Amino acid sequence: MPTMVENALRYATRNLTGNREADIAFLKKQIKEYYYDSRVSSALERILKCLMIPEASTAAA
Repeated sequence: MPTMVENALRYATRNLTGNREADIAFLKKQIKEYYYDSRVSSALERILKCLMIPEASTAAA
């Protein structure tokens, strides 16, 4: 059974598109909306940090 945090994360990430720039903007907005729940906002911040890594460093060498 999903927890409240899992449900909130599922809801907060429902509109991620795969477009890096759009997803970064979307996650920043979601972090502001979920500021009251540190578990949700910290999970969203971790996802955002992964997207903020420059694309060149994520390419396989």
